[in-house]
Amino acid sequence: MPDHNKFRIAIIKNVEIDLYEAADEIAEVGAGVTVWPRTWKLLRSMGIEQDMIDVLKERPTDEPKLAFTFRKSDQKNAVTFKRMVNYGGVATFHRADVQQALMKNVPSFCKIHLSHRLEHCYEEKNCVKLHFLNGATATCNLLIGADGIKSVVRQCLHTLPNNGITYTGTVAFRGLIPVEKLPTTYSDSRKRDDPVIYCGDSKYIVRYPVSKGRLINVGAFCTKLSDVGKALEGPTVRDASQQEVLEEFKGWEDEVINLLKCIDKPTCWAIQDLKPLHSYHSERIVVIGDAAHAMSPHFGIGAGQAMEDAYILGGLLCKLTRDGEIPTLLKIYDDIRRPFANKVLQNSRQQGLFYQFNMPGFRDLVGETSPEHLATLGDILTRRWAFAWNETAENDHQKAISMLDSRVKL
Repeated sequence: MPDHNKFRIAIIKNVEIDLYEAADEIAEVGAGVTVWPRTWKLLRSMGIEQDMIDVLKERPTDEPKLAFTFRKSDQKNAVTFKRMVNYGGVATFHRADVQQALMKNVPSFCKIHLSHRLEHCYEEKNCVKLHFLNGATATCNLLIGADGIKSVVRQCLHTLPNNGITYTGTVAFRGLIPVEKLPTTYSDSRKRDDPVIYCGDSKYIVRYPVSKGRLINVGAFCTKLSDVGKALEGPTVRDASQQEVLEEFKGWEDEVINLLKCIDKPTCWAIQDLKPLHSYHSERIVVIGDAAHAMSPHFGIGAGQAMEDAYILGGLLCKLTRDGEIPTLLKIYDDIRRPFANKVLQNSRQQGLFYQFNMPGFRDLVGETSPEHLATLGDILTRRWAFAWNETAENDHQKAISMLDSRVKL
């Protein structure tokens, strides 16, 4: 989805949405996006499932399906230690494909304003005033900030060092590979487009198909625990060389080395997340998505959490009958979403440490292959991820609506 600076919602009976986009076009850019069953159910309930299916290689089902294969790969004699199977598997997309599918469903009452980067905003008793870098101004009843990890809207809510952003000590080398460059099958009967996570000492690699299986999205993560929380030096995104990536994974299994050799022009991303916020809202301002809970990508569920935010907040807005209910609505949204999303944020960073054998009790996996210990790790990873297919946000949605109904009646 595009990096929105805000929605403007003027509410009495009819809803008007003004969506302000910082860029001068809705460009189809970005990395891979994974959609787990808990999020897919929301897309289905909103009636946009088919548009998402149209950009997939195969239609999702409720049947058991391989989600990821885990391998210990920081050695030449690598070993597969877990095949994580769940009901529905995981749908994997190129970000541009998701964006294209969602743009088809922009409602007629939503106006998109390009080249409007928010500079600052002021909350008054009955409205929020917005000022943009291009000199434009606007006034709204409710400001919803979906403006990413560097959120200007969040700065209007909280005064935080570095706007609450923390460097996780991890960088990710990213690239896309045409699937025909990869072997047809592998020694453990995997197909060349199967999703895999290669685990190792303070590093791991994730790969999965996108663009109807035509491309393989690759993310190679490297962590220095001594850098966690330090000030980030240099750009958050830069070009890298293939040789730089290969040097990081020197000594890993041949499958990994051959995979990385297929990435001609990798980019390097500094992985940052947010310190958990104590509030997502004020009286007339609220943040969602990365503006509220930007998380590391180790669960592959950050986009899904943003969709859950929008689903629950949107459901509440559909019930709103008068302007004076906005503060009550935002408090309910915060009560429902913040504890859960903050927990996912924290667990996502930990998940990456498990892949890299950096969690307590798993450092001894470095340099050795213990089938029993690896099996334990595989079970832990699966249990920690199970909320992505065993649970749904629909219960939270219904709870939020019930809370609003009861408070409005009072």
